[in-house]
Amino acid sequence: MSDRQKGILNALSTVFPNSLKRYCCRHIYANFKKKFSSELLKNTFWRACRSFDVTRSNSNMEELNSLSPQGHEWLMNVPTVCWAKHMFSKHTKCNHVTNNMTESFNNWIGNYRGMPIVRMYEEIRRKIMRLIHKRNMVAQEWKGDLPPIVRKKVIENRANARSLSVIFGQNNTFEVMEDISKINVLDLQEKKCDCMEWEISGLPCKYVICCIDA
Repeated sequence: MSDRQKGILNALSTVFPNSLKRYCCRHIYANFKKKFSSELLKNTFWRACRSFDVTRSNSNMEELNSLSPQGHEWLMNVPTVCWAKHMFSKHTKCNHVTNNMTESFNNWIGNYRGMPIVRMYEEIRRKIMRLIHKRNMVAQEWKGDLPPIVRKKVIENRANARSLSVIFGQNNTFEVMEDISKINVLDLQEKKCDCMEWEISGLPCKYVICCIDA
């Protein structure tokens, strides 16, 4: 994931031509805001980029187009596959739309960046070893097998699943109804759900949990 600096994009294309590439939505919006500043546009942009579901993402893009056709055109010139969550690879199981982790790591290594490259790598390696040990010690205090953040998300999805109704199909297929106009079809065996959250993030969405608990 990058901030779309031309030098970085050129280097990635040369060194890692087959790698998956994403653009930080925070940087995209910062450039977008310079030309199209509006709270409505801001909220619509973030809903569009964070939607797992292509239908909802497209709906938000249509809303953005109605608010600012020029803004919509500007945004569509940025490859959708690099910033729209519903377009992300289902293989990586990572749904981040900003490069906050990259910038945090950059700050974390601090002055190491100015060292000769071999020494820099060695210092970073040692720092990571100490961090892994610290994280392992913390993990021993976990309750259950899931990391606390993942556990919190699963509990939240389970709570949201209580209002859903499920119809059993065949061969681990289900139809989950949120309301009369909002229906999701999913396959537990294939790990697929219409909302796409399960496939992209790797975490069971509320619709999946509803079927598992049924």
